[in-house]
Amino acid sequence: MEGEVVRDGKSLGKKPYKSGGTKGKKNQYEALKTHTERKFIDDVVGDLVPGDHLKMSGELNPCRPGCQPAIRDVVYTQNVTAEYKATSTGKTYSWKKDGKLVYQTEVDIHGKARIFKYNMEAKKIRRVEVKAKHH
Repeated sequence: MEGEVVRDGKSLGKKPYKSGGTKGKKNQYEALKTHTERKFIDDVVGDLVPGDHLKMSGELNPCRPGCQPAIRDVVYTQNVTAEYKATSTGKTYSWKKDGKLVYQTEVDIHGKARIFKYNMEAKKIRRVEVKAKHH
């Protein structure tokens, strides 16, 4: 996976991340920390400022329940936006904050979008709508 922080329209640099890298048996939380998305977030979270945009591109879709919630959390707590492009599936994910909500949009290779609304204080999810690609 490749991760990048964009601030005021300018890249602060791209960096590659690889899964794994630790040895021994892990509990579920420790295992999730070996995922590329989590490594990227852990790497940049201390340097983020409100308005930053996180760009990620990797082979697989970001996993649920591990990486997608981690991305939502950083979007919510740091007041940033994020996007992820999965090369093997053609899916694009994006996240944005609106008050106590985070909207997650998933667009498939055919342009069909699914939008989810997460209440970050109540930890509740609701699928908002599905939109077909307009031709």
